[in-house]
Amino acid sequence: MGLYGLLFATLIWQLFRRRREDRPPDANESADSAVTIPPMAMKRLGAGAAMFLVYSALSGLAHAAELSSLVVGLAYGLVLARRVCEKKPSPRLVGAAMVATVVIAATFAMPLRNIADVTPEIIRVVATEERTAAAYQAADDAFKRQRMTAEALAQLAERTIVAELQAVDERLKALVNVPPEHQGLVTDAREYLRLRSASWRARADAIRRANADPHEAPEAAADASRRLHREARFRSNRTAMGKAEGAERASLEVFQRIRRPALP
Repeated sequence: MGLYGLLFATLIWQLFRRRREDRPPDANESADSAVTIPPMAMKRLGAGAAMFLVYSALSGLAHAAELSSLVVGLAYGLVLARRVCEKKPSPRLVGAAMVATVVIAATFAMPLRNIADVTPEIIRVVATEERTAAAYQAADDAFKRQRMTAEALAQLAERTIVAELQAVDERLKALVNVPPEHQGLVTDAREYLRLRSASWRARADAIRRANADPHEAPEAAADASRRLHREARFRSNRTAMGKAEGAERASLEVFQRIRRPALP
C-alpha cells in the first residue's frame, strides 16, 4: 500500500507539472528533457491499483495499518517526488527520509517488545475443559457401575478439576501487555474459568446431597412426618442439581465464545 501511495504522489506531481508547462521551453531547456510516465502506463497502473484496493476491501484486508501505509507512502512521495520528472531526489533528502522512517518505526516498535501472545493460553483453556469433562464423564460412568463412591466423585469435581481450572486462571492472570484486540478474549476466558469452577463446586455439593445417608424419623414418629422429611430432602436435591446445571450452562456459553477463536 505504501508503494501505491508513492506512485500516486508521483502522478500528482506529473499532472501538476503538465499544467504549468503551457509555455514553450526555454532556450537552455529541450522540449523532451523531462521524464514522465506514459499515459498508457498510467492507465494500466491505475487499473491494477484499483483492483488491488477493491480486493483488499472486500477481503477484509484494508485495515488501519494498510491505510496508514498508503498515507505514509503518499506523504513521502509528495516530499521526494516533487521534481522526479527532471532529476533524482538529492541524497541528503533521501537520507533524511530514511532516518525519519527508522526513528518512527523504532518509536512504535518499542512498546511491542514484550507483547503477550494469548493464543497458547486460550488453547490451554479449551484443552483443559475437554480433558476435565472427559475425566468426569469416565468417573461418573464408574460411579453408576458402583466402582466409585459418591464422595470420590465429588472430590474429583471439587478438588482435582477445580484445581486445574484455577491453575489455568493464574496463568491468564499473569499475562501482561495484552493487545487491545485480545483483552476481551482474555476477559471471557477468565470469566469462563470462574463460572466453570463454581459449576463444579455446585455439582460436588449436589452429589453429596443426593447420596447422603437418609436420616429417617424415629419409628414412633407418624408416617406423615416421615413423608414430609423425604419430600424436603427430594426438593433440596433437586434445587442443588438445578443450581449445578444452571452454573454449567452459563460457563459453557462463555466457553463457546473463546473456543471459536482458538480453533485452527
